[in-house]
Amino acid sequence: MSFSNSSPIRIAAALFALLVTAAQAQQVKVEVAALEVQLQQSPDIEFSGPKDKKWDPKSWLEMEVAFTAQSSDRNAEFIEELEFVYYVYFDGAKDAQTKVYTRSVKVTNIPQGEGSFTIAYMTPQTLEAAYGKGKAPNERDVWVAVEVRSSGALVGGKASEKESTRWWQSGQAQRVEGSIFAKHETPFQFLWYDRHVQEKRDR
Repeated sequence: MSFSNSSPIRIAAALFALLVTAAQAQQVKVEVAALEVQLQQSPDIEFSGPKDKKWDPKSWLEMEVAFTAQSSDRNAEFIEELEFVYYVYFDGAKDAQTKVYTRSVKVTNIPQGEGSFTIAYMTPQTLEAAYGKGKAPNERDVWVAVEVRSSGALVGGKASEKESTRWWQSGQAQRVEGSIFAKHETPFQFLWYDRHVQEKRDR
């Protein structure tokens, strides 16, 4: 049996070939210029309507990545998507030898060739669970690494501490998910709005 040139199989094959060619044409490289780790207190946001409640601001762990993304397609003004995978190790914590916290955050519409920023957080409750109630870590005792991926391929990264050991790739520690939050999931979501690239939200 023969198929005409307009058969669904030929059309599907042609479309697949175009997608593969486009993916190969848009190879991405990311240079991570800085990975800043610091403690930030919960923001005090003014509001009207509901009655105010008494509360004490606590310290969040903030991880901000400064980076520049380049595509092999020089005509593209924006890169459609990048994935930032965070890894956090609490040196000196009660169970420091057993846990590495991790989270993947996807961002979109990244301007090509421009200095950009993205950011993630860990809650005060997670910090207190690791170091003790009412306690916050020394920022230098928190090791953070970030890997940047494009279509699953590693295209950049950086670590705040002991980068040469590649500690985040060790299989000895338990991987813990659910404790690192994207900016839009935190009280910081309305701050410095135009500084950080757009995050993709889970549907």
